[in-house]
Amino acid sequence: MFPTSGSPTSGSLSTGSPTPATPGAADRPAAPGDFAGERVLVTGSGGFIGTALLRLLRDARPAALLAPRRADCDLLDEAAVRAAFEAFRPTLVVHLAGWVAGVRGKIESGGRAFYENVRMGLAVVEAARRAGARKVVVAGSAGGYPDGLPPPLREDDLWAGPPHWSEGPYAQAKRALLAMLEAYRGQYGLDYAYPVCTNVYGPGDRFDERSTFVLPSLVRRFVQARREGRDQVVVWGDGSPSRDFLYIDDAARGFAVAALHGAGPMNLASGRSVTIRRLAETVAELTGYRGEIVWDTARPNGRVSLGFDIGRMTALGWRPEVGLREGVRRTRDWYLDGPGRPA
Repeated sequence: MFPTSGSPTSGSLSTGSPTPATPGAADRPAAPGDFAGERVLVTGSGGFIGTALLRLLRDARPAALLAPRRADCDLLDEAAVRAAFEAFRPTLVVHLAGWVAGVRGKIESGGRAFYENVRMGLAVVEAARRAGARKVVVAGSAGGYPDGLPPPLREDDLWAGPPHWSEGPYAQAKRALLAMLEAYRGQYGLDYAYPVCTNVYGPGDRFDERSTFVLPSLVRRFVQARREGRDQVVVWGDGSPSRDFLYIDDAARGFAVAALHGAGPMNLASGRSVTIRRLAETVAELTGYRGEIVWDTARPNGRVSLGFDIGRMTALGWRPEVGLREGVRRTRDWYLDGPGRPA
């Protein structure tokens, strides 16, 4: 069985008062809305978005908050998941756990990406239904959008065609969970929200070579190149594709808003796109790298463009607050003070 957030990992489930607010809560973005009376269960709470969302929820003081880690309950074990949900009886479930990787990892491990993400999602949604939850929030992926559609992409476009080949198995797994949520709402009346996430970045992100995404990868590589005095950094593609980037605090607030007020698929993005070339130039500038950026055009570009209509989220009062340059500065500072600190 897994513990209540903030309790020792060897403890039992807590169903009483919520986890107290942590020190420094005043420095964090306030949790939107009121979670009073909710029994909230968050999977993937040790992950990038999960960690940020958990800070908001602790400050929001729901009736009870459960934040499982894999060591406490393996989400690939359906029986264990069901038992844990039955014991805690959540009213609201936020499913963030999953197998994730950058483009390279998704291409090389497509089978694992599909199997593990579908299996975890099936177990969580079914366990939530059996335990009497009123609503489930499942993290979607912008990679699920069909390839070739012009921006801005709208939620009604999700089923308009197959995703880009580089996203294939991972994106199809996310789509399968959306189909499940639709079916469960229709048959069982289980309410759901499905935030379709763009590229989320910021302090706490992963910077390892295999699983990182483009923005943290650029931060790491330009910092290393500057320290080592290298005069070239090679970046895949020609820099022409455009992408949307959302700062982590804005993403966490978005999930909280979706949990309280959202319904169905909802684009969770900044609503502004930037080319990879411009992004690389910005990261190079802010990390102090003054060498040449070499574009390896023999490597794939990926999708041509990803831009999003965020009207469903803004209609609920949510808006991104941290711009790209400021977000990159904060990410750079966190990296330099943490994983990027010289040995």
